[in-house]
Amino acid sequence: MSTNKNTHKIGANLPSPRITSIRNLSNSSLSPNQNGDSTISPHAVQDNDPPAPPIYIKNIANYSAFDSTLTSITGPNAFACKSSASHLIVQPSGRNSFNKIVSHLNETDASFHSCSPRFRRPYRVVIRNLHPSTLDTDISSSLDELGHHVKHIYNAKGKNKRPLPLFFVEIYSDEKNEDIHNIKPLLNTKVVIEKPHKKSYSRPQCHNCQEFGHTQNYCNHASRCVKCGAEHHTDECIKNPKSPAKCALCSGDHTANFRGCPVFKRAQKKIKRPSKSLPAKVPVSNHLSSPKSYAKATRIQDSSSDHISVILSNFITNFNSLITPLITLLSSVLNALISIASLSP
Repeated sequence: MSTNKNTHKIGANLPSPRITSIRNLSNSSLSPNQNGDSTISPHAVQDNDPPAPPIYIKNIANYSAFDSTLTSITGPNAFACKSSASHLIVQPSGRNSFNKIVSHLNETDASFHSCSPRFRRPYRVVIRNLHPSTLDTDISSSLDELGHHVKHIYNAKGKNKRPLPLFFVEIYSDEKNEDIHNIKPLLNTKVVIEKPHKKSYSRPQCHNCQEFGHTQNYCNHASRCVKCGAEHHTDECIKNPKSPAKCALCSGDHTANFRGCPVFKRAQKKIKRPSKSLPAKVPVSNHLSSPKSYAKATRIQDSSSDHISVILSNFITNFNSLITPLITLLSSVLNALISIASLSP
């Protein structure tokens, strides 16, 4: 079956980086060897360019020749390599080496994928409170006058497809991107400009090769249909809707984007989710200890009774020591009064 090809190449200087062409490098003199489990090249990353994403390459047969070719193209200390079970991972040291390596891979129709370099990613914001009927051109012109060059604008819609007073805006990367949050009035409207909410923790799925971990914009692998699993783009599929689907990842009777696919479940398990702090343990008080036996309980009650008897006995003794002198004194006073009364005429 023929492999779908696209005329666009992945490169820093091209407006559309999407490409789905592929060529097996096993017959090429530039093909690396991927038989080893872990191979690290001696090229150290020492470039001062902006950081670049790694490049994942398939179908490598001669690493020595490939390493020599890349070194002659990029120069020394421009990349580092590591082998995995399915890819040769090339880590460029910066923007220049990334562009040169990707250009070479495009020229040889290599099977590889990467992701958008950080220096080429647009700065995304959300503009609230603008009326939904506001023209995109008006928003773009107003932001352009304030020094922010717009790449794309999208008006958000609700569940009923009704436009919302919410616009997603992408502006070209610049050192002053953060200043856009200081804009309060825009088109005579009090607006709030904020960063978009983070998406759920889920590995992206490529709509070209159907694998997880990258998108179709930076995929140069063979196209795989999401419905029938054949080597063509989904838009070109002529499968009968009544015939069963076939997964391009596990060959199961479901589409490749089925969330119950075992490949999808394994891919999601690899995600490092932010740890949530556990609530502090509440100390258990002593009164929640195990119940006491009857004999032990009666011993405690007997000892309590004896303790009360001792207290009462001590109280009576102390009370007698106080009241006895008073009674003696009172008796003496009464006797004296009686004697005085008897002597009187």
